Amino acid sequence: MTRDGADTLRTRLLNPRRDALAQLAEADVLDGGLLQLIAGAGAALTALDADGPADTEVADRVVLADDGEAIRLFAYIGANPAAVVDLSPHRAIALAAELLRASLPRIDR
Repeated sequence: MTRDGADTLRTRLLNPRRDALAQLAEADVLDGGLLQLIAGAGAALTALDADGPADTEVADRVVLADDGEAIRLFAYIGANPAAVVDLSPHRAIALAAELLRASLPRIDR
């Protein structure tokens, strides 16, 4: 899937999910149909995130920066910055755990 196709699909999934969440917040009772729509959109977004667009480049290196205010990951392709991600402390810990889980089985290879 191209980046444009993935972006279009993401928007088509996010808008109805937002609307359904707003409707649930205003409703007196939980609506099963809205819950299904939210769950289905969430599952599709998760699958979309797992695949990633076909034209994504792999970063050559990732640098962690912590200035005492913010925790940031900088991804580089060659010498060029490709992405910056701000992380909450909780997400940084969760990411560290995910990286360890993915890396440990590959160490002895």
